[in-house]
Amino acid sequence: MKKIFILIGFILLLGIVFVFSQTLGKIKKDDPQNESQSLEKIIRLTFDAKENKTRSYIYPRWSPNGEKIAFTSNMGFGYAGFEGIWVMDVDGANKKKLVDKPSDFIWGSDSNRVLFFLNDILYEAKVGTGEIHQVDTPGKKVTGLTIQPSGRIIGFMEDTLVRIGINKATGKTEIYKIDASTDQQDIVYVQPPEIWTANADGSNKKMLIKNGSDPLPSSDGQYLIYRNLQTGHSVVIEIEKNKEIWLGALSFDASWHPDSRRIIYSEVRIEEQAKGGYGIESVTGEIMDADLYIMDVLSGDSKPLTNTKDEVELYPNCSPDGSKIVYVSGITGDIYLINILEGGE
Repeated sequence: MKKIFILIGFILLLGIVFVFSQTLGKIKKDDPQNESQSLEKIIRLTFDAKENKTRSYIYPRWSPNGEKIAFTSNMGFGYAGFEGIWVMDVDGANKKKLVDKPSDFIWGSDSNRVLFFLNDILYEAKVGTGEIHQVDTPGKKVTGLTIQPSGRIIGFMEDTLVRIGINKATGKTEIYKIDASTDQQDIVYVQPPEIWTANADGSNKKMLIKNGSDPLPSSDGQYLIYRNLQTGHSVVIEIEKNKEIWLGALSFDASWHPDSRRIIYSEVRIEEQAKGGYGIESVTGEIMDADLYIMDVLSGDSKPLTNTKDEVELYPNCSPDGSKIVYVSGITGDIYLINILEGGE
């Protein structure tokens, strides 16, 4: 009788092992991100992008305090418009939709709100309450919001530089005259289609880039990432010398590491896919093949963070402590997190 119980136990154990191996195999097969990366290194944060077959989440961005991730979505090749702005915890929990159909967004400096444009009008949405408030002064529109190394947000309104800040009395985002009282660093701003620099008080304006958008200064203010409007590629320059640093002819969606030395970016493998393409799709609607890289600005050395065949990792964004990156998979359309460094070292 004892031998029978032992035999039954052994058979049950084999069954459990078989079921576990089948489940793990299914996870790896269904999720292309697991083909060449360990399950410990990459974490999937969302699972519902393809509930709408053409949707892909895009532009995941860490809040300044590193506690939340906000993102929007693209309805896919051949479909116009964005679908909304979502916010979630850094582990993917508590995901909720804040607003519908924005054109783009940035985090407010206090991590408690996002700023976005809808029909060229600037709004804020509170993360906690979902309350939406129009920021623009009636009849006047703000454009080209740029986050400075200090965290200040600078915009351009009727040929005038302005600061976007929080009214302590009302708790709402307002538009203020620019001044140097809280920031002694030079500022970078957009006057479409050009990128300019100026002193902290808005004086001594100088054009830096003729055809650029989405400027992203390094935290020390020495370097700048921007999008070349003619090619769509990410470009890095040393601001003082206006010297371009080679990032790669097929690089997109670069993000700074907080040490101001390293850049995380996505590089498309096949040149023909990148020409004229936008987002995660080529002009023919094909999903592009791309990987994530990290490069040292001073040495020029780069190394891959992912190596996935027939996959695209785009829209990387580095956490404020430099230890993690969120990005989007072009196959699933969902958001993933990759642990790149312990403590940013």
